[in-house]
Amino acid sequence: MGKEHNSGDDIAGIVHSVGKNVYEFKPGDRVAAFHEMRTPHGSFAEYAIAWQHTTFHIPETLSFEEAATLPLAAMTSACGMYVDMKLPEPWRTSEDDREKTPIVVYGAASAVGAFAIQLAMASNLHPIVGIAGKGIPFAEGLIDKSKGDRIIDYRQGDDGLVSGVQEALKAAGVASGKAKYLYDAVSEGSSFTNSVKLLEEGGYVTNILPVETFAPKGFKFPEHLHHTRTMVGCVHEKEKDFGFLWFRYIVRLIQQGKFKAHPHTVIPGGLAGVSQGLQNLQQGKASATKYVFRIAETPGLSEEKK
Repeated sequence: MGKEHNSGDDIAGIVHSVGKNVYEFKPGDRVAAFHEMRTPHGSFAEYAIAWQHTTFHIPETLSFEEAATLPLAAMTSACGMYVDMKLPEPWRTSEDDREKTPIVVYGAASAVGAFAIQLAMASNLHPIVGIAGKGIPFAEGLIDKSKGDRIIDYRQGDDGLVSGVQEALKAAGVASGKAKYLYDAVSEGSSFTNSVKLLEEGGYVTNILPVETFAPKGFKFPEHLHHTRTMVGCVHEKEKDFGFLWFRYIVRLIQQGKFKAHPHTVIPGGLAGVSQGLQNLQQGKASATKYVFRIAETPGLSEEKK
C-alpha cells in the first residue's frame, strides 16, 4: 500500500511521540484513536498519526485488540444516536419510569449496530428491537428482555421481519406497533423500504450508507419521516467537540460496565492478512465480529528494523 493512501482508521497502541500543542498524552501512553479518513498515515502501518481530539486513553483492563474495535464503529453509533437523531444522552436519563422510547436497530450484531444498542441501553431507551441473523445469540446478550427488548431474525423474509418487529413493539406496550427511532446499520436494499414500514409518522431514521447508491432504484424516504445519513467523519470537521467528549465518555461507560468492546477475531500475518479479511467480508463470513490485525506480525517487518 502506497504512502499516499492508507485506509486503516482504527488505531490502538502506544504513543511514540506527540505534537507541540498536545497536552493529554505523552510517549508510552496506551491509547486508541480514530484516524482522519482519506488522509495519509492510517493504521495499516507500523506507525500511524491521529488528532488529539479523536485519541483516548484505554484502561489496563482493555487489550489493544479490544480497543481497536471501538474508534470508528462506536463513534459512528454515537453520531447517529445523538447528533443525527438527537436522542437523550445517558447522563440525561435515569431508571425512573417515563414514556416509552421505542427504537429499532437494523444490523444488531454488527459493530455499529451492537454499539447503538449499548448506547440505547445506557440512555434507558426501551423497548429496543434489534434485527439480526446468525449473530442473534450475541445480540440477545446486549438487550434487556424484561423491558420489552427483542431481537428479530431477518432471515424469515421482509414480510416476516416487519410483522415480527411490529408484534414485538406491541407486546412491549407500543400500541401502534411502530417505532419513533430507527438506526439502520445495514443500509442496503430492503432495509430502506422496511424502515419506512416500521416507523411512526414523524419518526427518525439514520443510515450509514447513502440512499442514492444502496437503496432500491427510485426509493425516496417519505416527507413524514426525518431522515439523515450518519457521517462519522464529522468529528474531524464540525463535530470535533462531540468526538472529543464522546471518546472519553465511552471509556467511562466501559469502566462502569455499561459498554464493552465488540467481539474480535485476530487474522494472523499482520498486514499480510488484510486481503484475507477483506475476502471474508466479501463472502459474508464475518458475523458478530470485527477483524483485527497485529502490525508487528507482518512478515519481514522485524528484518526491516534491523
